[in-house]
Parts: sequence; structure tokens; C-alpha cells
Amino acid sequence: MSRSKARCVRVYCPRFHADGRGLGARRSVVTALLASAIAAFAASAVAETIPTPPPPLPAAPTPAPPIAPALPSQPGQPTNPTAPLAPPTTSPSDQSQLASADLLNSESASYTDAPYMIGDFFAGNGQIVFLPKVTSGKPVPRVVGQLPAAGGTERAKISDDNSVFPEDRVFFLYNYFDNAILVPAPSPHVLDINRYTPGFEKTFFDRNASIELRIPFANTQNSDVYLAGGKDEDVEFGNLEATLKFLIWRDSTWAFATGVGFNMPTAADTKVFPVAAAQPLAPTQPLFTIENDAFHVQPYFGALWTPDDRWFVQAFAQFDLDANGNHVNQLNVGDVGVLYDQDLFQVDIQAGFWWYRNPQARYLTGVAPTIEYHYTTTIQDASIVAAGTRSGEYFFGNTANRLDIQNLTVGLELFIGPRSTLNIAGVLPLNRPNSADRQFDQEIFVQFNRFF
Repeated sequence: MSRSKARCVRVYCPRFHADGRGLGARRSVVTALLASAIAAFAASAVAETIPTPPPPLPAAPTPAPPIAPALPSQPGQPTNPTAPLAPPTTSPSDQSQLASADLLNSESASYTDAPYMIGDFFAGNGQIVFLPKVTSGKPVPRVVGQLPAAGGTERAKISDDNSVFPEDRVFFLYNYFDNAILVPAPSPHVLDINRYTPGFEKTFFDRNASIELRIPFANTQNSDVYLAGGKDEDVEFGNLEATLKFLIWRDSTWAFATGVGFNMPTAADTKVFPVAAAQPLAPTQPLFTIENDAFHVQPYFGALWTPDDRWFVQAFAQFDLDANGNHVNQLNVGDVGVLYDQDLFQVDIQAGFWWYRNPQARYLTGVAPTIEYHYTTTIQDASIVAAGTRSGEYFFGNTANRLDIQNLTVGLELFIGPRSTLNIAGVLPLNRPNSADRQFDQEIFVQFNRFF
């Protein structure tokens, strides 16, 4: 609002003083008569110079306040069908201010501005390499196992099923990863992964912020790794993911959000057994235990651009930082080192358009096809932990070291009624088939959100 300035007007009034000291009575009388004559002459001159203002015009009749037509109190009494409408309660300037306030109010921000980003992410944690002791010749290191990440459910990603807008919702996510994990021993074979993630998001600060919780579990690689063969798959509970989101700006075209995620180590520890579980003399204690201790901090920034009512572009950028690592314990030896998850930088870009929108429809109220590009890179060298045994030396970590993972997601978002969405998508790796950067062959992603 503009602030008006009050002007202070000062009126100066001349004061006349009569001084009769040292004069006689006659002089006083003459002086008084002369003063009276001069005052009368001045008054007549002013009256002739300044015209007398005309009498004021009669005031216009004040219109009666609008009233609703009343029913006739007596038979035959007419009503007033042409009663004037009530004037607007706000001035045009007030209306523009209200419109601006509503535009910046997060309550007007909605998931209907743009569909939720679908996502893509899956990244292995590393390998178990064994270097045997030999009496002659040069020993050859062999990859004998894969390290399960977060109990086999893998690390979380902020942009998966997310938007820049805080919302009140519950959701359920399903991921199918084809040929995601290679089990090298005792005979090479691959495992598929089915991951399930229920969760919810709750807003606060007048819907300008929210907190989200994800609870993943999966039919995936067994957290108990049997290097000589055994049970490869199991149902595993993953790491809980809690995310804070803050909507920092929104206008008619742009919206920006920032926040931080916390990946908490609630999944099972990884236990490495040197012989098959089915053998009668299999040890009851693992040779190595990799404790699931890593606490991940994930700061991120999100942006949404809607140039018109149909097109939208959404992007996220985030870091995934391991704060404390995972302790590796060897049987009868103790702690042999700390294995850190590699820190990651991730960029995700989504573009799409509203192919169909009808909020008044009973069932299908919107359809939006989308395409997404996802890039993940490691920003530090891999952590390697080595431990010696009588038969040889074991190494734990990502032997490929630096990774640059690129995936393409093509999806279709369906709006069901006024408060539900269903995303169906496919993810295709852009890395070469034999590259270490390729984490799976294909992925199917299904997301359901219910807003309230």
C-alpha cells in the first residue's frame, strides 16, 4: 500500500497592540476615532474587492441504500423490481492487492499445475572382491558378490514422485527393475527387484512447507550374502526417508522450492558368509558384517515453469551425502574399516503438457504425457575396505569407481476425480549395455497419490 503524507498548514494571525502611554485623553479619543474610521474604510474596500460568494446550491439527494425487494404488506401494494445493486466492497486498488496476495498464497498452489515428477533411480553399492593366496604365479582377483545397498532396497531420491508444492497426501510407489543385480558366484546370474514404497506428506506453515516420510521394502537381494551359493533373494525392509520441503516463491509462471532429505539407517546389516547356507557345516556367524550405519543428508532445490495453462517444465537438483559411513567388522578380528557410500549429485528435468483437462468430469479429469531426463554422477572416489584372511584378502567397495548414470523416463499421468493421480511410466537406460554405468535393463514405475 502507498503511504500518504499529511501536510501541516500553519495559519498566522496578526495581533494589534494599543499603546496610550504619554498621551492625553483628547488624543486618545481622536486616535480611537481615526482607528475606527480606517477600519470601516478598509472593511468597505475589502467588501468591494472580493465578491460575495453565491449562495450554496442545494445538496443532491443522497441515494437510498439498496434494499432487497420487499413483499407487499397489503394486497395490491407494488414491489420494487428495479432496486439498485450493491456497490463493490473493495476499490480497484484493493482488488489488485488481493489478487497479488492470493497469487503468493500457497493455498492457490496445487499439484494440478503440473504432474508429479516420476523418477528413475537405482544404484548399486559396490562389489565384494576376493584375492586368493597362491604359492606360485600371480593371484587373480575375483568378484564374488554384490553389496546390498540399504538392505537391498537401494538409496532414496528426492525427485521420485515429487513436486515443488507442499501437499497433504498419501501415496504408494511400485518399481520393477529388470536385470538389476548380478550375482557372480557360484554361477553368474541376475536378479530382478520389486520395490514397494508407501508414505505420506503433511503440510504446515499455512501450506508453505511440508514433511514427508517414505517406508520402502522390496523383494530384492538378500542382505545375507552367501559367497558359495545360497538364498539370493528375500523381502527386505529399507531405510526410512524423511524430507522437509519449503515453497520459497510462486507467481503466475514460476515456482521454487528447497529443502533437505534425511535417509535414516533402518535397514538390516549386510552379513557375508563364505560358504553356502545349505551346507551342513555352514557357519552360524558371518565372516564379515557391514553395519548399516550411514546417515545420508540430501539438500535439494526444485523449480517449476508453466508458461501457459498447458505446458510445464519441472526440474530438481540434489546432493546425496554420506555423513558417517558403515563400519566393517570381521569375525574374531573386529572393526577393519569404515565403508563410505559415494556422494552423489543428481539432476532431473521433466517436460510435458496437458493433453486433456476437465475438472468437472466424473472419473477421468486430466491426462498429461511427460518425458524426463535423469543424470547421476559420483562426486568422489569410491571407498574401499580391505581385510585379510587365511585363504586370501577381501575388498569391499565400488570397483568401477566413478559413475555417470543417465536414464530416460516416459510416463503418462492420469487424474482420477478431484483428488487422485495415477502415474504409469517406463525407464530406459541411456548408457551402453556393457557399461558399468548401466544399473538395469529397464524399469516400470507406477505411482498413486491421494490428496486430502
